[in-house]
Amino acid sequence: MRISPTGSGPKGPVTRTRTWRRAVGLATAALLGALSVVVIQQSANAYAFIGCKWNTSAVRYYVPSPLLSFPTWLNAGDSWAGLDASLTWINSNVHIHATNESRGNTVVWTGVTRHRGTLQDMPPCPGGIFTAGQVEVVLNWTAISGYSNAQKQGVAAHEFGHALGLAHTTTTPIKLMYPYDSNRHSAGVTTPQSDDRAGINALY
Repeated sequence: MRISPTGSGPKGPVTRTRTWRRAVGLATAALLGALSVVVIQQSANAYAFIGCKWNTSAVRYYVPSPLLSFPTWLNAGDSWAGLDASLTWINSNVHIHATNESRGNTVVWTGVTRHRGTLQDMPPCPGGIFTAGQVEVVLNWTAISGYSNAQKQGVAAHEFGHALGLAHTTTTPIKLMYPYDSNRHSAGVTTPQSDDRAGINALY
């Protein structure tokens, strides 16, 4: 037996039931549409690009194994695995050079992605494409001396994010590309999060 939410009479229940169902259907569609817009907007704002990328998805980096930061960079590179762009350690035909320096508090950064041979200039990317061999990621080793190994790896992975083409983002929840170490550490973020990874996949 069908029960109408309103009215009575030989035709009233059927007509009003159809009207009620149509109204519920339209309201549900409107609600789902609104939710879809929210999800799309959140996803669109979850990552940002610097306007540069590589012309290949197989990105090669090199850090000399004697350096103190070698295992940190290696683990940071591995943390970006499984994406549409890959980071591979190699010692020839290098795209990105990685190193550590002891600059203490003479600079404001704990890590930087820069044009190789400069202090902190933006890497060249004519036409939106990084120039192989001219991108360098650096850890300010003295500035991060009090960090845990995981936190050091997080700084290195953050710089690799820049070297792949991601910009800072201040949306929450905190992601690896959040600009401040302290916020990432408080949130326990030391590896690429789902939004960081989605950014790379969208870029490549």
